[in-house]
Amino acid sequence: MMPCWKTWKWKRVYFHQELGITLLSEKRDGMFIIHILELAMDEDAFFPVQELASFSFGTKGEMKNFVKRLPEMSGLEMLLLLNPLPRTTGKK
Repeated sequence: MMPCWKTWKWKRVYFHQELGITLLSEKRDGMFIIHILELAMDEDAFFPVQELASFSFGTKGEMKNFVKRLPEMSGLEMLLLLNPLPRTTGKK
């Protein structure tokens, strides 16, 4: 089920011909969350197709730094972010 887009703040939109990406942000339970959505062109307007990924941050500054770095990230860096290693307790 797609979330209600109206409650989120639109951050940036990147367009390439008939495709686009937008970042939406929200604050939930003290965490700052970025949602990356794929957009498609229909007639003369873009509409959300699917959520590609979401990332959560402890501070607004961390979230802003991520948004600034996003356009320059390599595909490999994005894959590592999308597939983090499981957290361990450090005990063996």
